[in-house]
Amino acid sequence: MEPAFRRRGPEHNCRKSSSNISRWLPHRADPAIRAWACCDSIFPAFSTQDNPIPDQIDAAPILVTATDANGDVAATWFLLTVTSVNLAPTNSLTSGPGATNTLANTPLTFPFTVGDDQSPLGNLTYSVASDNNTLVPAANIVVGNQGTANPTLTITPALNQLGVALLNVTVNDNDTTEPRSTTANIAFMVRPNTNVVAIDYFTYDNSGSLDIISAGFWQHLSGVFGQMKVGDGAATVDTFDNTENLQTALLGAPYRTNSAAILYASYIVNMDGSRMPRANGSYFTMFNDGSANTANVEGCVVAATNGAAPGFYQLGIANRVGATATNSQLFPLDLAPGSNYIVVQSLVLSSGFSTLWVNPVSQSSPSVMDTTPPATATNLYNISQFEFRESGANAGSINVSKLKVGTTFDSVFPALTIQPSGPNVVVDWSDPTLGIQSTTNLLAPFADAPGATPPFTNSTGGTNTIFFRFKP
Repeated sequence: MEPAFRRRGPEHNCRKSSSNISRWLPHRADPAIRAWACCDSIFPAFSTQDNPIPDQIDAAPILVTATDANGDVAATWFLLTVTSVNLAPTNSLTSGPGATNTLANTPLTFPFTVGDDQSPLGNLTYSVASDNNTLVPAANIVVGNQGTANPTLTITPALNQLGVALLNVTVNDNDTTEPRSTTANIAFMVRPNTNVVAIDYFTYDNSGSLDIISAGFWQHLSGVFGQMKVGDGAATVDTFDNTENLQTALLGAPYRTNSAAILYASYIVNMDGSRMPRANGSYFTMFNDGSANTANVEGCVVAATNGAAPGFYQLGIANRVGATATNSQLFPLDLAPGSNYIVVQSLVLSSGFSTLWVNPVSQSSPSVMDTTPPATATNLYNISQFEFRESGANAGSINVSKLKVGTTFDSVFPALTIQPSGPNVVVDWSDPTLGIQSTTNLLAPFADAPGATPPFTNSTGGTNTIFFRFKP
């Protein structure tokens, strides 16, 4: 009778770090089983307790014969493949923070951990990149404490810059045979003050689809993926040709209807004169509840030509989905295409009431408010996201820049506050990236206050009156 044995199939894999190759070979029914490799560069003739030659990667057919006490012989073979098991280095940044933020002109440092299954820690190297070198130059992303399992990452935003950037931090193991690396992405936000809960100045290095270029900040909500574009410091909300809607999460969300919260958003609009709104228009910015239901929106800003002089358009505000010029409160100012206008909108969470300012000087500037109550309490929403909407078809094509969302009017539209302090005055403002100027005579030129940061103490020099403004 032929000797009995079991085999694991016609082809098997072996990894070069295996401590014992016998687990890949047929089970021995008798100690007389012997095996030979047909490829001596990988395996010299060996018994079932032999190992692969270190650092060899190849394949070899293995012949296995078994002889019993009666001299009967049985044989089989299988293909043994030796592959690499060099694993990519570990990088704890791949599981966090994912997204983080800091204040303007303020570096942020945090630790992370790394490791590798074969390379010594001293052999690990790092590479970094930024998709917005205006905001965070790659040279301002520094890995410290290298050569240890606990390096640090320091991110320093460029002077007086605001916005978001997608940063990459890569750990390389520099293995000589099969090098591996691990890359972590960090959505990094730079805010002017802690009351700002979302911001994007759209100063990315490249132009293209906003949801691709700013992945981690803007997320696709509905419509055709990749249609909404960004470039030259603005996002283009094109309701004529596109249907994509994008949203960005608000820090501290959800903002609940049973709270005293009021949300504000400010941004600059510039309408394409060749793609003006159609008639009653539609809404292109709003707040939503983060549920992915595109009907759960409030504080909708409308662009329309109805009510405006020929060749001009107007903006309006409404509390409801389906907002147009017919059911919104229009701001009574004709706006010229191709010109920049500052827009501020607000939403009272407890009532759903919304307000719109166009080119304000302060919160007390002229505004329009929609106080239409919701149909039922269920039409009030806890708010988690700010949204750009291209699916309205009739709002024209609008470039939107310098977006800020905050919890106070001043956080998104700063104003100077001036308080006397003995013979001096203390000037304060919420955005340290803005410079200020002063004069003692409004008929004379304003002069810069070099290096002034809030709060700034200015000597009156014995003058009874002094005027301040933001540097244009």
